[in-house]
Amino acid sequence: GDSVTGVSSSNGLEGTWIQTNVNYVLASGDVFKVRRQTIVVTKQDDFLYFTDCISGASLAAQVVDDQVDFVSAGVPNLLIENNSTLTTSLVSGSLGTDVELQKVSSDKTVSVADVSLTEPANISSWDQVCLETILPDEVKIKAVHNSSETTVGVNLELGRDIAAGLYTFPSGSSDVDGYVTEGADTRNLLNPVGSIVISEVAKTYLDFNLAMDNNINANSDGIEGRVEIDSSWLSYE
Repeated sequence: GDSVTGVSSSNGLEGTWIQTNVNYVLASGDVFKVRRQTIVVTKQDDFLYFTDCISGASLAAQVVDDQVDFVSAGVPNLLIENNSTLTTSLVSGSLGTDVELQKVSSDKTVSVADVSLTEPANISSWDQVCLETILPDEVKIKAVHNSSETTVGVNLELGRDIAAGLYTFPSGSSDVDGYVTEGADTRNLLNPVGSIVISEVAKTYLDFNLAMDNNINANSDGIEGRVEIDSSWLSYE
């Protein structure tokens, strides 16, 4: 095969990546699902660790020639196109999946979206914001603020394509849950009451105004503020 320029080892692969999985029908090429995730790659000794920033799940790997070779059985290797692009393609019966990881930063704690909250914490500048989108109707957000030891996670599933409009809760066709971590304490959030206003200009804006039950006490936690997402996270392209 062709030689790969600029890649001789795992050097340069550490950082923050966006992984895109495109699922399609082989015969027609029709895309039926797109999933995008924030992946953080770190290095320890001779191993690279690919960590899903939302879930925290991690896979160990090593670089062998021009490939990322995962230790876990059944995980396909990634071809190193260059230090900013990793790819693989999978076939299962009549379906195919194209996987591409694009490096967005050598920093392992960056914000891939803008989040400004007034509740449960008044924070407009976060040390790390991670996203995951599944189809154009499900968004997962995780925002980390190191100095206050605060992490806020929100999972939104509309059940239909995210589009401009007012979404009120509770709703039988959509749902929100999440969590808040402050120091060593984590409160899981559910049963949203309130609204989310979605608007689309240069980006997709989600304005949250929700009260949610937590699993610790009888009080509720507010999720109030704005999330700004590059609309490409919700596209089929």
